[in-house]
Amino acid sequence: MAATAELRRQAERTAKPMARALAAPVLCTLWALLVTSPLAAETTGDAKFDRVAAAAQIEPRLDAQVPLDLELVDMTGTEITLGSILNGNRPALLTLVYYTCPSLCNQVMEALVTTLVTTELVPGKDFDVVIVSMDPRDGAAQSRTRHAHFLERYGRPETSAGWHHLTGTEANVRLLADTIGFGYRWVEEQKQYAHGAGLFMITPAGRLSRVLGGVAYEPDQIEMALVDAGEGKIGSPFARFILMTCMSWDPVKGRYIPAAFTIMKIGGVITILLVGGLLLILHATRHKQKAQTAPQIPAGTTP
Repeated sequence: MAATAELRRQAERTAKPMARALAAPVLCTLWALLVTSPLAAETTGDAKFDRVAAAAQIEPRLDAQVPLDLELVDMTGTEITLGSILNGNRPALLTLVYYTCPSLCNQVMEALVTTLVTTELVPGKDFDVVIVSMDPRDGAAQSRTRHAHFLERYGRPETSAGWHHLTGTEANVRLLADTIGFGYRWVEEQKQYAHGAGLFMITPAGRLSRVLGGVAYEPDQIEMALVDAGEGKIGSPFARFILMTCMSWDPVKGRYIPAAFTIMKIGGVITILLVGGLLLILHATRHKQKAQTAPQIPAGTTP
């Protein structure tokens, strides 16, 4: 029994440094996958669809500084800057849509309004809602129409000053989109924009804090993201790692989905490393067991 207990202790002592040794290759492998497997839309084999999907991806650029001097146009037709809204007082919830979008943009905005109704945070007091059209053909008239519609849906007219429906030149909107990692392009064949769907949380200082992908949102999800943005917190490195390594953007569903092939690669590598580590531990344990059970020759004697 004593010998068995000693072997167990030796195996544990061997396992600890082995686990530390295995951690490095696992992390290195994951890092390699992160670098070589960029976040992209899944391919389907349909060349036309894949071109659209590739442009519709969202590549979050957390901690990016949005251009506060960027000139846009509000619903009165007045030129303003982003800095006039993001003036250091409160965070902002930013999204890019276009006002003549036939489907996805309306889904995003309807879901957003429905969710905001159930939260305790109030636009214009706790945060600002900033909606920017990616279509340079949209103007103040379209902004006013959408503003009135969603303010009525929200049901609190006193929050009007916290809702900003904006338009801008193609160059200015493209600069904003590129800064935060929102991909889109015009598809002439379909006469509409290919784009993703997401909410971009901006700190009071104008830095990208978090991104919520998809067309449906939970109230606590938005509240926590806005509170973090208000405190100047940027998405955690772990969250960024998971998003960039294990998730991919699905432009059809308008959300991030598990990147099955990448997850399989990671799982395969970890499995190989764990099996190899266990074999090494067993080999080391057997070697020590043989050494302990071998007959001991007293010093000074001849075999």
